[in-house]
Amino acid sequence: MEGKTEEICVSSPGKVILFGEHAVVYGKPALAASLDMCTFVRAKISKDNDVHLKLVDFNRTFKWPIKQITETFHLPTGGGDVKNVPDLSVEDIERLGSKVKSLFPSDYDNTAVLVFLYLYSSIVCSNEPPPLDVEVASCLPIGAGLGSSASYTTCLSATMLTAVKAIKEFKNTDLDLVNRWAFSAERILHGNPSGVDNSVSVFGGLIKYQSGVIAHVKCPITLEIILIDTKVQRETKKLVEKVRKRNVEWPTVIQPVLEGIGAIIESVENIFQDVSHVNIDKLNELVHINQGLLCTLGVSHPKLDEICRLAAECGFSAKLTGAGGGGCAFCFVPPSCSKSEDFMSKLEGRGFSCWKTKVGGPGVLLHQNIDEFRKTRNKIPEHFAE
Repeated sequence: MEGKTEEICVSSPGKVILFGEHAVVYGKPALAASLDMCTFVRAKISKDNDVHLKLVDFNRTFKWPIKQITETFHLPTGGGDVKNVPDLSVEDIERLGSKVKSLFPSDYDNTAVLVFLYLYSSIVCSNEPPPLDVEVASCLPIGAGLGSSASYTTCLSATMLTAVKAIKEFKNTDLDLVNRWAFSAERILHGNPSGVDNSVSVFGGLIKYQSGVIAHVKCPITLEIILIDTKVQRETKKLVEKVRKRNVEWPTVIQPVLEGIGAIIESVENIFQDVSHVNIDKLNELVHINQGLLCTLGVSHPKLDEICRLAAECGFSAKLTGAGGGGCAFCFVPPSCSKSEDFMSKLEGRGFSCWKTKVGGPGVLLHQNIDEFRKTRNKIPEHFAE
């Protein structure tokens, strides 16, 4: 970053799991897609030579002298080469947490700041560190299973790497490097993530994940969905454990259910192979089937059931996305559909939050300026729309 006025503006999308929840834990495929709902970061050289972080959604602002970060928090990365991404152990993560807590009062518990300081100290401080003023805002609900944390780590990784000119174009090897750093930061937040969320945030599009292998899936059209937040907090670990216990007790019943969920992915890929016409009605049939199978696993919720019932009344098919037990649901919107606004009004009248958004769009993007946010993303935070 040369000069005092140059800005780095980066955005990266959240994700939605379209098909394959829970079965993916048992080696079956899952299909995830990028959302046109993103996290946005803008960074510039700070005026006072300190490092600033403003988390708009938390209404929190932080400030540190560079020297304090380098002395307290710095982790060498292979002699200053940012291509050597740390392979963090559990002990490394615990040590990072202890270090960052020394910079805050005893009630500090914001892991978003921990990730920021990890990426700044590891990437920026490995070079001649510019004092950055970084501002973050998001359109993604937090804790709803829509990849908000991966979107955040992707944005910050891309911003830091751009700041030290380690990447210039968000293509090929540059994106691979961003993805590796985003995954490393995700490990701080989630311990042992699959890598799906950060891969979707970095590369965008549709991604099939199976047993650690990630493959890109082509869809010939832009898919539009209505995304619905139940506003019910869910605990992923408990839901995964519930399915495990059910599978142990009733393996001859549950195994075919898991097989059925996995088989849906192949059916979806077959639908996408028709480049002249993607049959949304067929996709909706699979949505309905997938939701029924997930109900059999015991991971639905009365609020999710209510959303599915309202969807059926309005001519849609809905299913949970993610772990279930609350969180979010979605339904596909056929092209030129005139019922979506009425459906969304009914949802909001029942206390749900909902958005119409596109899936399968671009991943992380570097923008010329704030105006470029508006041109390339469907929705931007109000704070950055000023």
